[in-house]
Amino acid sequence: MFWGDIKEKTMIEAAQLCCWTWCFGIKVLSIYEAEDINLNPGNLKQNANSLQSHINNISRQFFIHEKIVPKIRVTALDTSINYAHFENKDLNKSGKFKSDDLDIAELDRRLIPKFSEPQLIIFFSPNIDIDGFPPWHIHLTELFHVPENYNFDYSIFLQGLRKYSKCDQRFGR
Repeated sequence: MFWGDIKEKTMIEAAQLCCWTWCFGIKVLSIYEAEDINLNPGNLKQNANSLQSHINNISRQFFIHEKIVPKIRVTALDTSINYAHFENKDLNKSGKFKSDDLDIAELDRRLIPKFSEPQLIIFFSPNIDIDGFPPWHIHLTELFHVPENYNFDYSIFLQGLRKYSKCDQRFGR
């Protein structure tokens, strides 16, 4: 999910988004923070972890008699994280290989567990702008945006899910 001018947004909206996502059975939610939201650094990430934990605990109460309890994984991302540099630094520390040995396949293998490729991106912003989002993670992603609507709204979320459910994804040979 993308929020453009996030300064006006609150953690309540992030909690709403987590609940909507969980109710629809979506297992992974990534909230991408494209701009500084005047919160303490890491606050969005801490709250995302708290939201994930809270929703997963509550789901156990609702699904007492079920063998499989739906869970959600909430990830908070922002423009300040350079995933490639982070991974390269970790690999060099271990002494396994040099930075010249790092290729796209290896980088992909190491980044996917930390940040999976989204299937749908819903923009809650005036325009479509991935603004620092890692481009190699969206090559098969459906993008949804309503240009005339600038608000974070349940109806936009539903429209995005409906459009995604009707999309025809064709993969090359």
